[in-house]
Amino acid sequence: MSTITIDAAETTRTYAYNLEVASVAFTAPSCDLPLECFRGCTALADVVLPPRQARLPEKVFLGCRALASVVLPEGMQALGPSAFQNTGLVSVVLPASVDTVGSYCFAGCPLESVVVHNPAGIQLGNRAFPAGATVTVPHDVGTEALEGFRARLAEAVGVGVEDAPVVRRMGPAFGVVHHSLPADVRSILEDIERFRIFEDSAQNAVTAFEAELQEERETLAYLSSLDTSTLEKLRADIGTFLASTEERVHSLHQRLEDIYVELDAVIGRNNALLTHTNELSAFFDGVTKSGTREHITTLQADIDAINDLLLSHNRRGKNAAIEHY
Repeated sequence: MSTITIDAAETTRTYAYNLEVASVAFTAPSCDLPLECFRGCTALADVVLPPRQARLPEKVFLGCRALASVVLPEGMQALGPSAFQNTGLVSVVLPASVDTVGSYCFAGCPLESVVVHNPAGIQLGNRAFPAGATVTVPHDVGTEALEGFRARLAEAVGVGVEDAPVVRRMGPAFGVVHHSLPADVRSILEDIERFRIFEDSAQNAVTAFEAELQEERETLAYLSSLDTSTLEKLRADIGTFLASTEERVHSLHQRLEDIYVELDAVIGRNNALLTHTNELSAFFDGVTKSGTREHITTLQADIDAINDLLLSHNRRGKNAAIEHY
């Protein structure tokens, strides 16, 4: 495995599908990267972006499955379409400077937490985030702005507002001091916030499980309350239903067999008709090849000869009659 260090402010070199790249570092304040620069680098797990990086191009880290975390610097403005699609990111923080997240930017990621510091001004492309992520916004976002962001998020994810990712406000202290703290302290606070989100998700899962468990308890209690005769009747009704269903299925199978027999008969008749058609076609081909005009001429000559013979017999008959009288 290797570490790639990029010193220039612009590079045209691509490392796409290089399975040996494990980490990438930049020494310049920013770097203009080509499209799909690190696409398919499945071993790439560590990326330190330049501190003044303003944008990431399309599909720059597409398919980097080992990439589980990345820090987007303050000043980052635009994330290109599919920039982090199908990576291993489980959380991401979008600084207030980010105003564009391209289509499918984080699609296919196991993303659980997204912190958006500019919900009012950010533009989200189609399927920018997976539907299962929890989105956190600053505590001072107004209700109208929050609802507008939630609607745009639902449209981007491709679901109705009621099925949109969970959007919640971060704690007041977190929102007030966040931008004035060093980057490492901000990272710790963000980790705490993500843990709180995870804790809430776990609590919701526990609550849902307890509700399902209660339903099972109520069902068992209901079955336990039934007397023997009721249970026997229920068992008999189920048996009758199964027997009736089996009979209907057998009848359908029999009808299907009859249809197959009828279909075979139809196919046989069609084959016979096709054979007869071929014979007629061969006959007419023979007539055409022998010459239709010559055939008709011969028939006419035969008819004329027969007429002459009949006329000759008639004359003899008349002459005989005259001689008799």
